Amino acid sequence: MRLKIQQAADVVGVSPQTIRKWERHGLIHPPRDGAGDRYFLTPHLVRLKLIKQMLGRGTRIAAAATFLGELDEPPAHRRSELGATLQTLREARGWSRSAAAHRVAMSEPHLAALEAGRSNGTLVSLQALATLYGIALIDLVRGAAGSDPALVRASDRPVLLTSGHGVVLAGLAQGDVHLRPMLVTADAGAGVDAFHGHPGEEFIWVVSGRLHLAFTDDHTYVLDAGDSVAFRSERLHRWHAGDSILQAVWVHRDAALAGPPAEAHPTATVRRHTPAPTAGPTRTA
Repeated sequence: MRLKIQQAADVVGVSPQTIRKWERHGLIHPPRDGAGDRYFLTPHLVRLKLIKQMLGRGTRIAAAATFLGELDEPPAHRRSELGATLQTLREARGWSRSAAAHRVAMSEPHLAALEAGRSNGTLVSLQALATLYGIALIDLVRGAAGSDPALVRASDRPVLLTSGHGVVLAGLAQGDVHLRPMLVTADAGAGVDAFHGHPGEEFIWVVSGRLHLAFTDDHTYVLDAGDSVAFRSERLHRWHAGDSILQAVWVHRDAALAGPPAEAHPTATVRRHTPAPTAGPTRTA
């Protein structure tokens, strides 16, 4: 699908002038044809929708440019950093590549490709390796080290890209803390198709879009913007975004703090967001 600027504007729900403004600020870089006219492919439309959502929530253009700039870093550079981290974690435990691959039911060539930087890996495979090495998923990448380890600037977030799934994980905390919050951005329909689990607890708050969350015990949830859910990560689960771009704050809690699995936690705890009324008298209990 190759669209002209007016067609792209109609799909996204903005004006061509708005798209040109975003281009001037470096938020979008559409290619041009032989006549010098802009054209837009599916990835550009996804980016335009993300820009519209970010700015619509009050994000400043400069902050949006910083975040999008993180995603524009050459994939090969990110893959090489991820691969080096995976290899260091494995070698620190004295495991051969075949031994580590066997422990997570992964083929040795697949692990070799990850460590060599030839693949980003899927969310499921990277989560399995993070669990094997006893770290949080987002700790497979590191952001820029600042003078204060408790502070993560928007421009210094560690970002984890995954293969072919339209999902970006951006770390919101670093350092010696047991909570690992992430900003998860997923394209429409993107997510994790396979049921998976890992030690610890999870909390999710949907910022925008819609999240479909399912467990093998037949519990399913549909969360809209403002809704939240908490559950034991050991429960096999899978998820995907709805028919628009999903953004959610996703917090993982270390297994050591979460405690052992218990029958007292058979289901997830869901909180629905109820928008405040825009008019009418205030009622007190």
